[in-house]
Amino acid sequence: GAGEAAEEAFLTFYSEVKQIEKRDSVLTSKNQIDRLTRPGSSYFNLNPFEVLQMDPEATDEEIKKRFRQLSILVHPDKNQDDADRAQKAFEAVDKAYKLLLDQEQKKRALDVIQAGKEYVEHTV
Repeated sequence: GAGEAAEEAFLTFYSEVKQIEKRDSVLTSKNQIDRLTRPGSSYFNLNPFEVLQMDPEATDEEIKKRFRQLSILVHPDKNQDDADRAQKAFEAVDKAYKLLLDQEQKKRALDVIQAGKEYVEHTV
């Protein structure tokens, strides 16, 4: 029936979104610089978990490891052919990491995410 068709359409869409996310999460310098400097990045980059591509439940150790990976990939010294964008990407990664190191700031970020989830749950 219509419900099954809608569910199938959603699952197809969801699968495509996951494939795009997977492609975008590939750890290459170019992919990460593109992601962190894309149009609208000033808004996306407000979420430190989004910048580091980390789950909000990630441990401090996991966050530190991810920061090291990303900062090496996007470091301007390693991307001299695209140094300006690499610098912007590096600054976004550095800022996100420093924010999450500060437990008070991290809690604030988690509170905002939780409030957003609750809002979505009540409006859907």
